[in-house]
Amino acid sequence: MDPFGNQDQPDPDPTILPGWPQWIRTAAWYIRNPLHNLSHYTLGWAGKPYTVTGNERDANNDGFADDNGPPMICWLHLGSAARPFISGTSPFWYAGWHPTSGKLAARWPTEHA
Repeated sequence: MDPFGNQDQPDPDPTILPGWPQWIRTAAWYIRNPLHNLSHYTLGWAGKPYTVTGNERDANNDGFADDNGPPMICWLHLGSAARPFISGTSPFWYAGWHPTSGKLAARWPTEHA
C-alpha cells in the first residue's frame, strides 16, 4: 500500500481549501493521507471481514450510542484478534475501532455535560 495514497479518494476533496491553487490543495491532501491510511487500513480493519459482538447498536445502526442512553460497548473480531469500541452521549464521544467501518477513531467531549 502506498502510504501517501488514499485508497478511498486519491484526488483532493473539493471541500479541501476551496479557492486555493490546485498544487497547494494536492500537497495538503497528501499530508493528510498517511493519517487516513493509518487509521483505516494499517491500524484499522476497513475492508476486512471482521464480526461485531457486544451491546446492540441504536435504531439508526450507525454504531453509536443512543441519545441519552447507556454507553455502547462492543468488540470487533478478526480471527483470534479483538479490538474494542465504546461510544457515549452527553456530550457525544467515542473511541476504538468503529463497528461500521473498522477504522480506528476517537472523538472526545469538548464541553462539559
